[in-house]
Amino acid sequence: MQKNLQELQIFDPQTIDFVDSVYATINHDNYKPNHLEIINFPTEVNKKPVQIIDYQPKDYLETTVFNLPMGNGFNPNMLFWVDVLKHTLIDQRIVVFSNPAEPKQPYGNYKVSALKKILSGDKTPLIRAQIDYLKQQKINEINQIGYSLGTEKSLVLSYFAHDYDLKINHSMIVEPVSVLTRNLINLAQDFILSGKDLKKYIEQADSEKYLEKFNQASKEGFGDIGYVLGILRLSNLVIAKILGEGNFENLLMSSLNTQSEMTANIVWGQKSLICQHNHILEITNTLAAKFPQRIKTMVLKNESHALADNIFLFSAIIKQNLQN
Repeated sequence: MQKNLQELQIFDPQTIDFVDSVYATINHDNYKPNHLEIINFPTEVNKKPVQIIDYQPKDYLETTVFNLPMGNGFNPNMLFWVDVLKHTLIDQRIVVFSNPAEPKQPYGNYKVSALKKILSGDKTPLIRAQIDYLKQQKINEINQIGYSLGTEKSLVLSYFAHDYDLKINHSMIVEPVSVLTRNLINLAQDFILSGKDLKKYIEQADSEKYLEKFNQASKEGFGDIGYVLGILRLSNLVIAKILGEGNFENLLMSSLNTQSEMTANIVWGQKSLICQHNHILEITNTLAAKFPQRIKTMVLKNESHALADNIFLFSAIIKQNLQN
């Protein structure tokens, strides 16, 4: 893993050494992950409870919220992600929120009334579970990590956080989707083409344990067919429409205005069909000019949207941007 990260020529030596140690720990023959309790959390906008993992190490220093990518619940693959995440952010309480997923993962689907609100422009149902759970836990200050759809939820939470006495210190935004205006067909085409790189990134992780969990999740979720059926849920179709509205720049700008001390790291692959390098570069340059010292970017050459599926590459991105 060390050599693979060095070849990217973007990570500092401390990050590379740290992630290499995470890789060695998790892939050791005797390693067994701790049980991660899944909380079923009901809200007024969801037909079924939203599933949450709240990992709390002893004497944690901060709380980080992680929003999973679209169409993913807590299947074996995503549980492996969470396990790597807790080894990456060793001094953090990590609260992870799932999404409506394949037929065997029905949790978190939105009520029709909530979907109507979202379509009318009121995005608060997207982050109702986050707001309610954090309030219940008396958490009033967080960092955020969002990947793909998760970036949209992170930005919406940042925008509305002030209304709920919640402070966002830092948002790490990886491969945001809403940088372009796209209809559902064009968005679907870009995701399908991007998905062709998924297995390449799984293989790059060079972990038999990870591959096993990926294959297990695929089998239990009926493979690509199950994933597509999950995406075709009404909840996810409405979310996809929102992602196609191209509101990334305005939403992040509003979030930075609302959260006056928040900083943001924006990360994307130079070959990403979802972000489209020249377009997102123009957006981030504009934002950096308006919010100097508060916007940082990381561009990974020759990488595409599915880059987070190399979970140890994702670990390095998180480590370098959120903790170094």
